[in-house]
Formats: sequence, C-alpha cells, structure tokens
Amino acid sequence: MAKFYPSIADLKNTNFKKAKPTNKEFDILNFFDSNLNDGYEVFFRPFFNGMRPSFVIFRENSGLLILDYYESFSDFQKILPNKKFEIQKFELLDLSITPEEKRLHMRSLLSTIHGAAIINESKQDVDAKFKEVKFYSFFTYKDFFNAPLFDYYLKKIHLKYDSQFYPREQYKEIRRHLMPSLHKLEEGKIFNPNTKQASLIISKVGDQRIKGVAGTGKTTVLAHKAVYANERTKSEVLILSFNITIRHYIKFKIENVRKEFLRSDFHISHYHDFFKNQSIQFKNSKPTIGDWENVDYFEDVKERIPKYKSIIIDETQDYNTKWVEILKKYFLQADGEFVIYFDENQDIYQRKNKGHYPMIGRPNELTKSYRLSKSISNLTKKFYNNFMENEEPFEIEVEENTLNFNEFRENISYKYFDKYVTDDVLYNYIKSTITITNSSPDDIAIIGTTISKVREMEYYFRKIKSESTTRMFESKEEYDGILKEHPEGVKSQKFKMDLKSIRRQYKLHKFNLVTGNMKFSSIHSFKGWEIHTVFFIINEIENNDSIQEDEDDFINEQLIYTGITRARNNLNIINIGNAKYDSFFSHEIS
Repeated sequence: MAKFYPSIADLKNTNFKKAKPTNKEFDILNFFDSNLNDGYEVFFRPFFNGMRPSFVIFRENSGLLILDYYESFSDFQKILPNKKFEIQKFELLDLSITPEEKRLHMRSLLSTIHGAAIINESKQDVDAKFKEVKFYSFFTYKDFFNAPLFDYYLKKIHLKYDSQFYPREQYKEIRRHLMPSLHKLEEGKIFNPNTKQASLIISKVGDQRIKGVAGTGKTTVLAHKAVYANERTKSEVLILSFNITIRHYIKFKIENVRKEFLRSDFHISHYHDFFKNQSIQFKNSKPTIGDWENVDYFEDVKERIPKYKSIIIDETQDYNTKWVEILKKYFLQADGEFVIYFDENQDIYQRKNKGHYPMIGRPNELTKSYRLSKSISNLTKKFYNNFMENEEPFEIEVEENTLNFNEFRENISYKYFDKYVTDDVLYNYIKSTITITNSSPDDIAIIGTTISKVREMEYYFRKIKSESTTRMFESKEEYDGILKEHPEGVKSQKFKMDLKSIRRQYKLHKFNLVTGNMKFSSIHSFKGWEIHTVFFIINEIENNDSIQEDEDDFINEQLIYTGITRARNNLNIINIGNAKYDSFFSHEIS
C-alpha cells in the first residue's frame, strides 16, 4: 500500500481545513491506494514554487510522475497539459537543483521525470486532440481505472523498477520539497519578544500593517506570526516577498520558531513567480506586460482559485499597490488575515507608496534594533538625515549588548579608490582588513551596488587565490560563456534573458549563510539578510544602456541605506569612483 501525503484518512476527515479533493479526485486516490505498493509515495496537490499539480507519484530509485486531472477541455484553452507539465517540471528542478548539478545531471533527471493527464472527456475526443503529442500520456477519466493498463504504463515509463539513470542525491532534494515534513518543537529556539513584538506575533482575522526600520526583528515577528496563523487556522499560510532570495531567510526564521508544524503548510514565494504560476494553473496562460497590475485579471477564474485564511507579505515597500489589491481580492478568504511588513527607507525601486495600501488604520511600528551596533545605527541616522526625504523622523533604538567578546566588537571603515582600481589592489585591501579584524570567512559577505564588480572579486578570491566562496549570481566563467554566445553583448535582449535565467536559478536555490565560505551578492539579493561583517562596494554607475547588463544596475539613497544596514558589527565601505557619497562617508568615518 502506497504512502499518501496528506493521508487519505486526513483528506476524508470533515475537520480537514485544507482544500479537499473532488469526488473524482477521491476516486483516483482510492485507485492508487488499491494498486500501488509501499514502494510508492503519492503527494496530493503538493506546492512547489507556486505550482500545485493534482498528484505526484514518487518511487525511490526510479523517478516521479506528475499527474494532473482536468474536468474538461475547457480547463486548458491556452496552455495544453503537456506544455503545463514542462513548466511544472522545470519549476521543481529550479527550486531543488543547483545550476552546477543541472549541468551534470539534467539528462538523467529529464529521463526519470514523467508527465500525464487524466481528462474527463471521451477517448475518441482525447485521442483526436492529442494524437501528435509525444513523451506525454493522456488518460480519460472513464478508462483510467484499469489496473492492468496502469501497471503496464508504470512499466513503460520505467517507474515500476529501479532505473540506472536515477540521480540519488538530486532526488533527495526533490523529495524534500514534496514531502510535508514535521518540524518539532525542540528544533526551534527560545524567543523573548519585547512588548511590541509580543503583540504583533498574535494571529487574528483582519488587516495589519507593520512598519520597522532595519534590524528591528520584522522577519522574526513575521515568522512567528505565520506559525501562529497556521496553528490558529489549521490551514496553509501564503508568505510572499519581492526579493527571490529572502524566501530562504524566511524559511530559516520559521525553522527557529519553537512550535510543532508541517513545513509544507508554509507556501513561500515571491510575487511574480506566484502570479505567473497561478495564471498558468487557473487561466492556462502566461501573463504578459500589464497583466501583473490588472486588478481584474483573475476575475473569470476566481471561483476555482484556492483561497488562503492567512496571507503575509514581506518587503511591501517594493510592491506596486495593485499587486497587493490583486492578492487580497483573489487569494484571501473573506474572513482572512492579511498582514504586510515594510520599511519605506528600503524603497530601492522608488515605488513611493508610503504605506498607502488597500488597508485601513495606522501601521504598527517596530523601532528597537536588535541587529545594528551603536556605531552603525548612528551612521544610518546621519545618512538618512543627509540624503533621504525627511517627512518623518528616523526612529531607532539600539538594544545595548553588554557582552565583551570579539564577535560583538564594533568596527566601521571607509576606503576610496578611483574607478581604475585593479582587482589585486581591492583583494589585498579586503584581505588585510579581514586579517586585522580576525573575521571568519563564514561571517563575511561582500556585497555591491552592481553584480559586475562583485563578480570580479568573487572570481579573484575563488580562482586566483583558491578560496572557497558562495555566490548569489553567475560565475565569471558562466558570464563569459553567455557573452561568447552573444557577441553583441549587453545590447542583446537574448543576452539579458539568458543572464536573467541563470541568476534566477542561483536565487531560487537555497542560499545558506552557514556554509563556511565568504558570501558574494548584490545588495538587491542580500536585502533582508544580515551578517556579522560586510564589505560594501559602492561604484559609479554610468547611465548607458550599452554597458548596463541588468535592470538592477542603478544606485540611489535607498540602495545605500540597505547596504549599510546589512552588517551587525563590522561594516567596511569601499567606494570606487563615486564622488557623491565620498564626501559624506569620508567626513563621517575616520
């Protein structure tokens, strides 16, 4: 007898709070129960990166089958089931497998991931409609419940016996993303919230806005509120951000909550991936320009979309207000909990929302910083007062740390180089500073206003000096390879698309601060993260499309504010040819 997640007994339970199978889906589950042995695992509507296929059948040492049920042909007017399967397959691989592993194992992975559809139409119509489709299988609902035929199908796709192509280590990660594993209470850490934090982690019906400057514990509060929302509603919680990589930090914070819960109950994604994948699933269409802000986009399928009892949005200062309207309108239950977190000072995309979202009431504010040292906090205040719009006073209280260990000693440094500085000079400066402060590689991040300069530094550390690194973007070798394929360079739209694709893979894959290696990232990708020691590279950006490789190649005050607030204790600012900020930092940092 196969293992089911959730169990069939849970799915039949009248108190089950999640989306229940339809009668026909129950028939399919019962058929699996009768005809699959205990070597199989069946996942009902697993959630991965915004996708939610009807069933995934997994067999260790063989592979998996993604199986979708369709009530009629009208369910896929714009994207056919086989095309939808391709999207689902690559979303699962992007989420689970690193770019390096993909290059090594892609052929094996593709040969062991299979797709099929069950359609509630006549066999004659199904055969006629899909007679040209290869490498994908179609069953009619009426004819599916044929045990010998299904057994033959499992043999045909090599899911009944062990496969010599099965990449074991990669499937461990795939299965982990499918499996609703239990997080135990003892895996969490004790959290002693202050009075304000304690009031904000309570889950309750209604809207709530939570505002907090850097280091005030917004993500910790968010994680606890999400777990308490799951406990209160006994249902899945949707958590969205703007930055792809912050999802890993949110997962890390949820892991630290001292409660028992199912990890699969937390659907963590970012707006564009979530919107795109909901569009693919329920409208059978990929969104195009303008759809992301269309507040009526899901109107024709609103009855089919699963609703959440709790939606939490992080980094809402980066959101278009219409995105918030769409999420609230189509994905929140009528009596749901809708919570947004924001810091207007990190509005690097200049949305200028000022907290004006489709929600009533004043925002709750977190003002006490538990991350920033006193020196970094003071520098942040001065930077805010000097460069940013002062419609509101900058309020931040620093929690004094009485411990006197080296890891708590503060250090701020500033160094200016002209724009012709060489990589070896930069490396020698960073390396000498690391030696002086005695910082461990695991506690260090090198971040920059653009990827290009940080990418060169990562290559120098890794290739020239043979130091281990962890990065949130493509290697110099990968960049040069893409550039070789597109000699016209950054002017080519195809070049930018290929570069964006590989960066997305790095961002989607788990970025772990605890690697033992130095970390390299742009500020955009490091938003929300924190680390003991930061080397922050500010460079001059020329506003010239012919040299800009990324839409994020810009610089503004909010970006600088975000960069200087990533460090807990050691902040080392390196300015490469940017005169605007040199006058401030050279005066404020001796």
